[in-house]
Amino acid sequence: MTPQRERRLVCRYRTGRGNPLMIFKEEVEWDQPMILRYHDFLSEGEMDTLKTLARPKLSRAKVIDPVSGRKVSAASRVSKSAWLSEHEDPVISQINQRIAGVSGLELQTAEELQVFSLQG
Repeated sequence: MTPQRERRLVCRYRTGRGNPLMIFKEEVEWDQPMILRYHDFLSEGEMDTLKTLARPKLSRAKVIDPVSGRKVSAASRVSKSAWLSEHEDPVISQINQRIAGVSGLELQTAEELQVFSLQG
Protein backbone atom coordinates (compact mmCIF):
# COMPACT_ATOMS: atom_id res chain seq x y z
CA MET A 1 0.00 0.00 0.00
CA THR A 2 1.58 3.24 -1.12
CA PRO A 3 0.79 6.58 0.57
CA GLN A 4 -0.84 7.76 -2.67
CA ARG A 5 -3.21 4.80 -2.72
CA GLU A 6 -3.89 5.05 1.00
CA ARG A 7 -5.06 8.66 0.55
CA ARG A 8 -7.78 7.40 -1.80
CA LEU A 9 -9.25 5.16 0.93
CA VAL A 10 -11.65 7.64 2.48
CA CYS A 11 -14.97 7.89 4.27
CA ARG A 12 -17.52 10.42 3.07
CA TYR A 13 -21.19 11.26 2.88
CA ARG A 14 -22.77 10.85 -0.57
CA THR A 15 -26.22 11.56 -1.94
CA GLY A 16 -28.11 8.99 -3.98
CA ARG A 17 -28.55 10.35 -7.50
CA GLY A 18 -28.04 13.86 -6.20
CA ASN A 19 -31.12 13.61 -3.96
CA PRO A 20 -30.28 15.58 -0.78
CA LEU A 21 -32.84 13.50 1.17
CA MET A 22 -30.93 10.30 0.37
CA ILE A 23 -27.59 10.49 2.19
CA PHE A 24 -25.24 7.52 2.58
CA LYS A 25 -22.10 6.96 4.63
CA GLU A 26 -19.68 5.61 2.02
CA GLU A 27 -16.27 4.15 2.74
CA VAL A 28 -13.75 3.31 0.03
CA GLU A 29 -12.32 0.00 1.24
CA TRP A 30 -10.05 -0.53 -1.76
CA ASP A 31 -9.38 1.34 -4.97
CA GLN A 32 -8.42 -1.38 -7.51
CA PRO A 33 -10.92 -2.88 -7.93
CA MET A 34 -13.18 -0.29 -6.33
CA ILE A 35 -14.75 -1.75 -3.19
CA LEU A 36 -17.25 0.45 -1.35
CA ARG A 37 -18.90 -0.12 2.02
CA TYR A 38 -22.10 1.66 3.02
CA HIS A 39 -22.51 2.13 6.76
CA ASP A 40 -25.89 2.17 8.52
CA PHE A 41 -27.64 1.32 5.26
CA LEU A 42 -30.52 -0.44 7.03
CA SER A 43 -32.08 0.54 10.33
CA GLU A 44 -32.69 -2.00 13.10
CA GLY A 45 -36.42 -1.74 12.38
CA GLU A 46 -35.89 -2.45 8.69
CA MET A 47 -33.74 -5.47 9.50
CA ASP A 48 -36.42 -6.77 11.88
CA THR A 49 -39.05 -6.36 9.14
CA LEU A 50 -36.87 -8.23 6.64
CA LYS A 51 -36.37 -11.09 9.10
CA THR A 52 -40.08 -11.28 9.91
CA LEU A 53 -41.09 -11.35 6.23
CA ALA A 54 -38.32 -13.73 5.12
CA ARG A 55 -38.38 -16.29 7.94
CA PRO A 56 -41.49 -18.23 6.78
CA LYS A 57 -40.26 -18.21 3.16
CA LEU A 58 -36.68 -19.41 3.74
CA SER A 59 -35.84 -22.53 1.78
CA ARG A 60 -32.61 -24.21 0.82
CA ALA A 61 -30.87 -22.55 -2.10
CA LYS A 62 -30.97 -24.58 -5.30
CA VAL A 63 -28.91 -24.84 -8.47
CA ILE A 64 -29.97 -25.72 -12.01
CA ASP A 65 -29.17 -29.31 -12.96
CA PRO A 66 -27.27 -29.08 -16.28
CA VAL A 67 -28.86 -32.28 -17.59
CA SER A 68 -32.52 -31.89 -16.60
CA GLY A 69 -32.65 -28.09 -16.35
CA ARG A 70 -34.55 -28.44 -13.07
CA LYS A 71 -33.74 -26.77 -9.76
CA VAL A 72 -32.10 -29.22 -7.35
CA SER A 73 -30.38 -29.07 -3.97
CA ALA A 74 -26.59 -29.28 -4.07
CA ALA A 75 -24.23 -30.30 -1.27
CA SER A 76 -22.17 -27.17 -1.98
CA ARG A 77 -25.14 -24.82 -1.39
CA VAL A 78 -26.27 -25.02 2.22
CA SER A 79 -27.65 -21.50 2.68
CA LYS A 80 -31.35 -20.75 2.74
CA SER A 81 -32.87 -17.89 0.82
CA ALA A 82 -36.16 -16.07 0.40
CA TRP A 83 -37.38 -13.56 -2.16
CA LEU A 84 -39.35 -10.51 -0.99
CA SER A 85 -41.57 -8.39 -3.20
CA GLU A 86 -41.94 -4.67 -2.62
CA HIS A 87 -45.71 -5.24 -2.68
CA GLU A 88 -45.45 -7.21 0.59
CA ASP A 89 -44.46 -4.27 2.77
CA PRO A 90 -43.59 -0.58 2.23
CA VAL A 91 -40.20 -1.23 3.88
CA ILE A 92 -39.18 -3.42 0.93
CA SER A 93 -40.01 -0.62 -1.48
CA GLN A 94 -38.03 1.88 0.60
CA ILE A 95 -35.00 -0.43 0.68
CA ASN A 96 -35.24 -1.00 -3.08
CA GLN A 97 -35.32 2.77 -3.66
CA ARG A 98 -32.24 3.16 -1.47
CA ILE A 99 -30.40 0.41 -3.38
CA ALA A 100 -31.30 2.12 -6.67
CA GLY A 101 -30.09 5.44 -5.28
CA VAL A 102 -26.71 4.15 -4.16
CA SER A 103 -26.08 1.87 -7.15
CA GLY A 104 -27.50 4.03 -9.91
CA LEU A 105 -29.44 1.03 -11.23
CA GLU A 106 -33.08 1.22 -12.34
CA LEU A 107 -35.77 -0.81 -10.59
CA GLN A 108 -37.85 -1.65 -13.68
CA THR A 109 -35.84 -4.79 -14.45
CA ALA A 110 -34.71 -5.61 -10.91
CA GLU A 111 -35.34 -8.96 -9.27
CA GLU A 112 -37.14 -9.17 -5.97
CA LEU A 113 -35.07 -8.53 -2.84
CA GLN A 114 -33.22 -11.72 -1.88
CA VAL A 115 -32.55 -12.53 1.78
CA PHE A 116 -30.01 -15.21 2.80
CA SER A 117 -29.62 -17.22 5.96
CA LEU A 118 -26.45 -19.17 6.58
CA GLN A 119 -27.96 -20.96 9.58
CA GLY A 120 -29.55 -24.35 9.14
